[in-house]
Amino acid sequence: MRLTAIFIEDEDYEEGGYTINLGGNYFYTIKLGSGFCDVNATENKLFINDFFDKSGTLKNISAIVGGNGSGKTTLIYKIINLLNDNFTTGLTIWEDNEGSYFNKYRWTLPVRPNGVSLSNIIKELGTIYFSPYLDHKSLARGIDISADRYLAEDLNNIDSTFDANSRVVISERLKRGDYKRFINFQKSKFSEGVKTAYGLLDEDLYRVVFTRHKIDATKDGIDFEETPEDFRDYLNKLFLEIRKEYDELNKHVASDEERYELNKSQYKNFILMDVFCLLIKLMERKNMYLQEGHFRNKEEAKIVIQNGLDSYSKLKYWLNNYYYSKGVENPLPNDEVIKIVDFLFGYIDSLRFSKEGNYLNWSSKSLFFDEEDLEELLDLNEKLLIALPKYFIEIEKGSQNIYDSISDLQYFANPEYANRSLSSGETAMLHLYSRLYDFFSRHILNVQTIRKEDYYILFLDEADLAYHPSWKKSYIKTIIDFSVSFFSELDANVQIVFTTHDPLSLSDIPNSNVTYLHKESETRILSFNSVNRPTASFAANVNDLLGHSFFLEDLLIGDFARQKIDEVIEWINKNKDVGLDYNRGEIINIKKIIAQIEEPVLRNKLTEMISEIEVDEVFINDMINKQTKYLQDILKRSK
Repeated sequence: MRLTAIFIEDEDYEEGGYTINLGGNYFYTIKLGSGFCDVNATENKLFINDFFDKSGTLKNISAIVGGNGSGKTTLIYKIINLLNDNFTTGLTIWEDNEGSYFNKYRWTLPVRPNGVSLSNIIKELGTIYFSPYLDHKSLARGIDISADRYLAEDLNNIDSTFDANSRVVISERLKRGDYKRFINFQKSKFSEGVKTAYGLLDEDLYRVVFTRHKIDATKDGIDFEETPEDFRDYLNKLFLEIRKEYDELNKHVASDEERYELNKSQYKNFILMDVFCLLIKLMERKNMYLQEGHFRNKEEAKIVIQNGLDSYSKLKYWLNNYYYSKGVENPLPNDEVIKIVDFLFGYIDSLRFSKEGNYLNWSSKSLFFDEEDLEELLDLNEKLLIALPKYFIEIEKGSQNIYDSISDLQYFANPEYANRSLSSGETAMLHLYSRLYDFFSRHILNVQTIRKEDYYILFLDEADLAYHPSWKKSYIKTIIDFSVSFFSELDANVQIVFTTHDPLSLSDIPNSNVTYLHKESETRILSFNSVNRPTASFAANVNDLLGHSFFLEDLLIGDFARQKIDEVIEWINKNKDVGLDYNRGEIINIKKIIAQIEEPVLRNKLTEMISEIEVDEVFINDMINKQTKYLQDILKRSK
């Protein structure tokens, strides 16, 4: 089943609203009047089922195009509001191999079909909105992975965390947030098709810093509120001991080698405090287990916290010897914490000082990893972050069990590229795919914190904005390949609606799947029988698309150049029937203008027109030579 058409009620329109056709067996025209909703259907004889994906995962792709200010983003927001039942009245038309159906949103009028049989259904779906623009839009209903939303999420805990044991620097936090998502996506199985199309980055060295979550504590101890009461004395003493171990490190060094060994011990202490604070912050989040957390042997725990073991051994003792009398017996991420700390401690211990460069930089509180070691760290880090929401009891919502989202806590290891920065095109491309992967990984694939739908509409709002033309040719094909793989893993169907200014992207879409907006048109959305509606898109010539589909007839060249060309055409039309009675100086200048035009089709046409007035062999031979050089350049580029 696929979403084929949408009608949104709007009193400002003569028909009582407007219809958006996304492509299907029929073109739909919907009109309100006389107490009815008339749905008129005209067969689309060129429609091909499963045109974009024979597996059936990707149901359809549609485009919304129009000039600046025509309302593309506004239309997407209205569609999203309707599909999320957000105070918008309308209906949707669905099709499958068996027939056509309508789904009502806040709808009361009886539906009267003409040309097609319609049955009423209730179709649940999810919407996903992506935009690369940072333009302070309001939150889109459903799933919003736009630049605005991710910026807000990346900064939502800057007052309650430190990065690299220092105050959060906003620009660095945003960069690390992007790079962490980029790297995680590139390491995933879903990146293969994108790598093939765009040649994603392979880096030899990565820099990692760690996030510390602030807890309510002073030099005298922790002010607990929600942590289980039986743990408090033990954890307070452990907190003070971690601090003490750092203070007691011998900071008197005689060489660079000794300083490096000191920095290794300091860094291990920082990591231990980082993970300790994460666990305290998790327990302090809300009142769940005040009386339910216990040590298996309370008397033994009192002895352990007082003896001469190091603080990490005491942390492990707690994690290996507690239980909860409510819910899951061991809801804390015991194994995940121990495994990642063991890995990091072992990695730091293995580092050796080198005058040429080191994998621990104390001044920036950074560790450096090659690709193989980074993959192991990222795997351990992901398992730790996935385990955090499971501390709280899952809630049954319908047929699905869902945990509370704690995305502000899911920060620990933060990787970035050590030796390079990304181009705007690379960043734009990775934003799209990495955010899709990141959101669904954190909220559905790894641990479920939101409802999973069986059908998604993915709205891409000018996602190809910063792509190089060679990448734009692959834009739709790569989205198709990724979507089929990714949403198959989700066990869901997907449909894509995108806006674009680019003819290369539009050339992959059948014309019946394109909604054209024209701000000068009365209805704004051009109907299929409108004389202003372009008739070509799929596999069409890019110049034709630029000239028609994007309403840029007057903007293919600069306004001044267009003015000069208009003057040439006007002069030729004015003088073509006057015989030899024309101004010689003027025709010389006209030829000079024609000779400077680089667009070959236009230049050749004007040469033909001026030759109807005067056949100038020298001028014509010059134009032949120019055209020959143009073709020779094409031949050279093809070799």
